[in-house]
Amino acid sequence: MWKPLVGEPVQLPLRSILPDGIRSSLFSVRVIGERTLHLLKSKNQQTDLGAVLELQRQSPLLGSMAAERVADVVCYEATLSQGSTSRKGVAVLRPGYVAFLPQNRGLEVLRAITGVAPSRGVESIHLPSVIGQLRHLPSEVTFDACMARAVAVEGAVRWSAWKVRYDARVPVWTDIRIQTGDPRPQVLSGKVDWSQQAAAERILADWPKR
Repeated sequence: MWKPLVGEPVQLPLRSILPDGIRSSLFSVRVIGERTLHLLKSKNQQTDLGAVLELQRQSPLLGSMAAERVADVVCYEATLSQGSTSRKGVAVLRPGYVAFLPQNRGLEVLRAITGVAPSRGVESIHLPSVIGQLRHLPSEVTFDACMARAVAVEGAVRWSAWKVRYDARVPVWTDIRIQTGDPRPQVLSGKVDWSQQAAAERILADWPKR
């Protein structure tokens, strides 16, 4: 739905959006479907509208949105390190696992989840916006299935809570440090803001202690 400054609201069916009908730039998103909409982004807008529309018009989200979000999902900026090399991205913390999605792989992640190439007019995808939309799937099972597809992209990883260790003595707002075992350990490090502290502590409380 789009409410112009002048005139009546306009409805654009998601199914009518053309295969390459989403063109996202730094300041706006153009959507081409049953009609064409040109949506301007506000200065303080945190959500990636292009990512939202790409997900909403494709499986598994098309027609399956739930009002309640999947609980116990924490998404935060993180760095994955091994020896002298490191990569930045986002971590997704769940009761049974943690996943790492590398920065600048948003288009590949979106394609892995939906099975369809994003519109050529979408230059990049904000990964936290993708995770935020997946939380509106109808069940934890479908969310976790999407994450399993997402970690198939190059540079992504998914670790079971039973095969890693983390330092429970360090507060989650200081550092969540998760490490694999030998012989070449990998370390995933990041911290959460105040809005996600309680959720992160609740999830990690159920992880095996080592």
